[in-house]
Amino acid sequence: MKTRYKSLFNSLNAAFGGWFVIGFLVAGVDPCVAAEYFVSTAGNNANSGGLAAPWRTITYGVARLNPGDILTIRGGTYTENPPGKAGTAGRMIEVRSFPGETVIVRGYWVVTQSFFRVNGIIQEGASGSGVLISGASNVEFINCSVRNNPGHGFYIRGQTVTITGILIRNCKVSGNTLIGVRGGSDNWTVQIDGMIVEDSEISGNGNDGLACSNCRNLTIRRNVVKGNTGEDGIDIKQLSSHVLIEQNIVSGNKQAGIMINAAHGDEFPIYGGTNVIIRQNVVSNNGAHGIRLNSKEHGGYFIIARNVIVQNPATGFDGIYLFRGDNIGIYNNTVIGGNRAFVGQCLRASVIRNNIFVDSPNPAFHFQGSSANCTGYENGLITEDHNNFQSTGTYIITWINGKQYTSGTLGNYRTDSQQGTGTLSTKPLFSSTSTYDLGSNSPLIDRGVSVAGVTEAFAGAAPDLGYKEYTGGSILITPAAPTGLNTRVF
Repeated sequence: MKTRYKSLFNSLNAAFGGWFVIGFLVAGVDPCVAAEYFVSTAGNNANSGGLAAPWRTITYGVARLNPGDILTIRGGTYTENPPGKAGTAGRMIEVRSFPGETVIVRGYWVVTQSFFRVNGIIQEGASGSGVLISGASNVEFINCSVRNNPGHGFYIRGQTVTITGILIRNCKVSGNTLIGVRGGSDNWTVQIDGMIVEDSEISGNGNDGLACSNCRNLTIRRNVVKGNTGEDGIDIKQLSSHVLIEQNIVSGNKQAGIMINAAHGDEFPIYGGTNVIIRQNVVSNNGAHGIRLNSKEHGGYFIIARNVIVQNPATGFDGIYLFRGDNIGIYNNTVIGGNRAFVGQCLRASVIRNNIFVDSPNPAFHFQGSSANCTGYENGLITEDHNNFQSTGTYIITWINGKQYTSGTLGNYRTDSQQGTGTLSTKPLFSSTSTYDLGSNSPLIDRGVSVAGVTEAFAGAAPDLGYKEYTGGSILITPAAPTGLNTRVF
């Protein structure tokens, strides 16, 4: 309901002593229709807030909104620190830009109340973090830009309560001094139970692109996470569980592309991280490992499937590096380059199947461990089959299924470890070295085996090795909600 109609409604209701509302209800008409108000750099806070008589500041306008109301901001730059305002379930309060006009807020945005949405606004130049969501649930920032702040871009935390329903969609988060999107904090309690970051660009920030501690039911999908200059592209930290990371492009970040469970040298080690799916991502040209699992205590139920991991450093860092974990499934990945294509250390009850590991100068496939740092977890109950390893180095297998080996060839490795059924050591014959699709003459076509939830859409007699079928198939499996991922698929 426009402002003038809402004022008329209130006047009529007062004149009829409240019977006007009752008449509307009897007639089946909802009197609580949302109002739309306006703010303009040419406005005045003494105005009515209508399109022809807008208010001057966003802060003033937000304070006067009721659940379901909309505050539309005309183009211009606003130097202020606007707050949030509480809506209700089904009646969010929304602050949005006027169609076709650019709105810039120079200052921070602090949201401490729930059911609040910001749509189409650029935030920049705060004195700390650009957007602070603190203790508020069901908060959405869509079609936005958060840039050039001396703190984090977004900082989402639960404080003394657990928050849920956080959505960041179609936003660009760039040029912030610390982390682009920071969720949770390192105080050992679950702070976020339900957050989605999707269809966004997170780039050029001074620490991680996206980091979340103590987060549960977290979905990170269809984002571009690139060129973050301090740490990792995506960093999922302690006590996080039920995490889905899919269909992202993660490239050119200073350290790891995707880090699960702990940052480099993090004083807060991971305890209890579990139920993580990483699938259908392109991870390329990062400064450290492509995908790294790094935990001081064992977490469980990780699936790493149908990713392309390309040309991460050939010295000192690996395509996939896993340290400590239970029930890990590594399926249908294509890993190109890196110091070693795959390293597994201190793993237990895990499966490596249908992958391509090629073009590393050192061993393409490397299990390592020792009784000193892997007691009880000397790569036990490991199953490796139907993969392709091809490198200029030899195979080094130590501490697999409780025994220590050193194997120089694929044949010796099979004999020593009793692993490697269906595993090859050959050139994959890609049709393209930019997409790493298999060529029509590839020896890796139809050489895999079925894996539930991963290989349903295959063409031919059997699944192909690597991230994508040669022809007729799709790498896209319908994404599942991240809740309840502890159902084993291997």
